[in-house]
Amino acid sequence: MTAVSHDDEGRVLAAADLVGRTGATGFQFGYLNDDVPVADADWWAHAQYKGARIHVEHHTSPAGACEALARRLLTGARCRCGRLAALSPFGAVAYH
Repeated sequence: MTAVSHDDEGRVLAAADLVGRTGATGFQFGYLNDDVPVADADWWAHAQYKGARIHVEHHTSPAGACEALARRLLTGARCRCGRLAALSPFGAVAYH
């Protein structure tokens, strides 16, 4: 099975960048089921922090798992400047 399709590569890289900007010391994604179609592989992603790991699972694509992780980490988060972070189709932005 090919881990990341060419179409999903940009989405995975963008999610990895966002996860890295949260201060994560590690980022991984993968699947649980071998020898099945990509949509049935049961994709997961996690970010590692000092003494903690944030994990999402049960997604139908690698990009879906990575984006779900980024959304989980950024929803309700605050930027280092103190403003509330939000996601939009154009990327993460900080609001007053």
